[in-house]
Amino acid sequence: MKKRAAERKRMNETLLKILAVVVLFAGEFFSIYSEMLAARSAKTHTLTLAILAPIVLWMCFAGLLLLAGYFLGYLSARNIWVVTVTSLGSILIAEPLLIVFMFGEWPTLGAWIGLIFAVLGMIAAFVF
Repeated sequence: MKKRAAERKRMNETLLKILAVVVLFAGEFFSIYSEMLAARSAKTHTLTLAILAPIVLWMCFAGLLLLAGYFLGYLSARNIWVVTVTSLGSILIAEPLLIVFMFGEWPTLGAWIGLIFAVLGMIAAFVF
């Protein structure tokens, strides 16, 4: 009976960590998406209220996700550094992907190396 309760608790903790990572990643994704929309508007030299309003709404949504992600991340990890590393790792994963899809530009060798180290750092923060 105690063994089953311990397994259930461990599974709940694991699910909370996964949820925190997903919410943080989504928050960073939508935040960067908003920034890229603004940059793309600058590329065409137009930023009207009709263009700005959805960008601001996406950023507000992203902010709510980031707040929830930091809350859940700290709740599950009890270490702000783990949450911060996850957030930074999410940025280094999401931003290059969005740049490729929105601008059609590929990362340089240094950006690829940075991405690899970010992923390794995020894994190390969670494992150790």
